[in-house]
Amino acid sequence: VRLASPLHLFQSSLSIDGTPWLSEHRIFGAALLPGAGFLELALAAAREVFGSDDVALGETSLREGLTIPETGTVTVQVIVTPQDDGSL
Repeated sequence: VRLASPLHLFQSSLSIDGTPWLSEHRIFGAALLPGAGFLELALAAAREVFGSDDVALGETSLREGLTIPETGTVTVQVIVTPQDDGSL
């Protein structure tokens, strides 16, 4: 969901109940969002900002994992920011 903001700001909630396959991705017993999930969140936000499916990600790095709680939800936000050349 795009939030009302001067930034290109998006928010979503993730849960095991709402996205059952997340319970299958575990490390040391904790459910984690896989790296591909982070990339898909970024690509979905970029597609929304550009209004096109023709988007690509450049350099990416994941600094820490996102644990998904056994019950309830975790809220994630994605901010798409412009580069110095005006691209996003």
